[in-house]
Amino acid sequence: MQDRLTGVKEPAKGPSLRSLTKARLPHRALLTAGVVSAIAFSALDLLWLGVIARDFYDMHLGPLKATPINGAAAALFYLMYIGMIVVHGVRRATSTKDALRRGFELGFATYATYELTNWAVIHHWPGILVLPDVLWGVVLTGCSAWAGRKVFERLHEGVEP
Repeated sequence: MQDRLTGVKEPAKGPSLRSLTKARLPHRALLTAGVVSAIAFSALDLLWLGVIARDFYDMHLGPLKATPINGAAAALFYLMYIGMIVVHGVRRATSTKDALRRGFELGFATYATYELTNWAVIHHWPGILVLPDVLWGVVLTGCSAWAGRKVFERLHEGVEP
């Protein structure tokens, strides 16, 4: 690079160790936040589906409920959805409060789309599932985004992006 005033060419400088560390930390923090979001999401969802609301879903889904569940489809959903939580609810949030709000929005949009589509196109889809499932999606996604953002902020503390 050439100095504009003197015309002297300056030697090229590489990135400093400090700037490299700062550049990597947000990625590590984001990855860790993603793992925390995944753990929170999985634990809460398994508690809800397997314990708290199990009888409710069994009673209303009846023969529509797969036994056993399609593990590959469930894993694919979890991976994709947790990725969206990290991108939309953790990374783009400006605070834990913002992450919670963004998680609520994402949960509402996703779970309402799923429930209302099923209700519209699946013969005998139980309408009684729509409201509790949408509310659960809002709470679940909001809590998962909040937990991920909380960890991200802790790991990212004092480091400029």
